This record gives sequence, C-alpha cells and structure tokens, in this order.
Amino acid sequence: MPDGTKAIRYALAGLKGVGEAAMISVVADRGKNGPFKDLYDFARRLDSRTINKRQMESLAQAGAFDQMNPHRAQVLAASEILLKYAAAVAEERSSGQASLFGGAQQGLPAPELPRAEKWEPLEYLRHEFDAVGFYLSSHPLDNMTSQLERLRVVPSSKVMEALQSSPASRLRMAGIVVRKQERTSQKGNRFAFVQVSDSYGVYEVTVFSELLAQCRDLLEAGTPILLSVDADRKSEDEVRFLAQMIEPLTPAVQNVTRKLNINVSGGAAIGKIKTLLERTGPGKAKVSLIVDVGGREAEIELPGGWNITEATPKSFRAISGVEGVREF
Repeated sequence: MPDGTKAIRYALAGLKGVGEAAMISVVADRGKNGPFKDLYDFARRLDSRTINKRQMESLAQAGAFDQMNPHRAQVLAASEILLKYAAAVAEERSSGQASLFGGAQQGLPAPELPRAEKWEPLEYLRHEFDAVGFYLSSHPLDNMTSQLERLRVVPSSKVMEALQSSPASRLRMAGIVVRKQERTSQKGNRFAFVQVSDSYGVYEVTVFSELLAQCRDLLEAGTPILLSVDADRKSEDEVRFLAQMIEPLTPAVQNVTRKLNINVSGGAAIGKIKTLLERTGPGKAKVSLIVDVGGREAEIELPGGWNITEATPKSFRAISGVEGVREF
C-alpha cells in the first residue's frame, strides 16, 4: 500500500460471476471521475447495462464496497434497489431532462437501504468464500485455536509430524466443508470424497456408505465439522484420510470454550449483557467486558462463571453497543 502497510490485492474480475467487461467500465469511470463517494454515487455512475444483480451480489459478498459501506449484509440486501436506482438515473439522464444549471438532472431521491442483521463471523466468511472461491480475509477456524487445541485437533500442516512414529494412525481433525463428490462403488454402495479446509490448507477425506448416510447433511459446503479419521501415509508427501466419525464442530467448540471477551462501546449494552447472562445461568466460562478508557483498552472480568451455549455469542453480538465477541 502507499502508506507502507501490507495488503492483499485481488482482481474484481476474478470474483465468481463478475467478469472482466463489467469491471473495465467501473475502473474506467473511477479513473476518469475519481473514487466513488458512497453506494449512491456508485449507482449514479454505474452503467446498468454491464452490471446485473448477480454481479452486484458477488461484489458485496467479497467486500468490494467495504470502504463505502462495511455492512456487507446490508449492501447485499440492497443490490436490487441500487440497480433500479441506477437504471432510473440513467433513464432520466438519457431522456434529456436538465437542471436549471445545465447537464443531466441528478435530483432523484436516493432510496433508503434495507435493514439487515449483521452476519456472524462464520456467515461473513462463508459469503466471502462463495464470491472469491477461498477464504480471503481470514479463515473460520482462526478464532478457534484455543478450543481446537483442547479438542486435540491435529492441523493439516502437522499430520506428517503426527504420523512420524507410525505410518497409520487415528487422528482428530476439523475444518469447513469445501466440496463433496459422491460416487457409486462397483458393489453399488455410495461413498464420497469430501474436501475440507482448515487454517493451513485443504485436505480430502473419503467417507464410506454407512457414515455418508448418517452425516450427509453435515457435508454441505460451508459447514464446520469435527472428524475422526484414519490417516494412512502412502508416501513422503501423500496421506489418505478415511472418515470414521463426523459431527458438527460448533457445539464441540462451545463445550470447551473457557472465556468470552465482549467489546463494549456504550454503557447501555451492559444491562442487556447482564440480563442475557442471567438467562443462560451459571457455568464454567469466564466473561470479560473490554471497554475503551481514554484511548486504552481495559478488561473487566465479571465475577463467577457462566454457561455459554451455541447461541450465546450471536445473542451478544445482536446487542446495540456490542462491537465484537471473541471466544477462547
């Protein structure tokens, strides 16, 4: 970046369903007329003949509009509204209507953006994955490091190390389902090759018929799973994984979550946090409030322990004044 900070650049035309022609027109307009000020400015300058709803949705999911509006869920929900606004502005411009000061009339009222609930971290990254084809800003498992260690999950990068003492071993692994390919064996039994992504890469697991029938609903793309696999080292750089057990990852992570940090920006949220904790009841997890005090973060640990369920972090994030929730 010009200021010396590191950043990842990814071509807009490389996003799924976007295409080069549409992005050439966007980049050309930006070069000629300067950066887009906001979503309405983008819509007013948009050539609605080259960009459709699917392309707008992919751009929103990937975060292409983050500098104009970081609320990706809202931008995605507004895609059709913005395109209709763009078409109306273009029609008015082409009709020859002019303002008192000359030029095309730009007085169409900007439409109100729809309300939308902010995505949970996993949902946020799933949308990004759908648009980009891989996890760009972070990986869903990055925020589960402590819990995965407690679950004795072996990262894909350390499988060879785990197999040094034996060429075959039973391992516990985790990840997000990327793709499932079902096949039929010569005996007529169904089996599947499942690609799973963790923070270190993508690995493939074979799932035979009995387990496949039990867990097929967990093998949809974007689903976080916990696996028990038989790992068989075939060569110096090849390991085959055969699934023996598959279960949802999120409940398992919640069961070993020991601490919750809640970033709070306003005092009004504290009462709602207290009410929610009283509703969940006592448990083993510690809860701390992270507040800004004179430009520095202060951590206030609440007394006692609290029960943290799968729904608890999402409930906290829905409270106005809660800026973030981190699980450990």
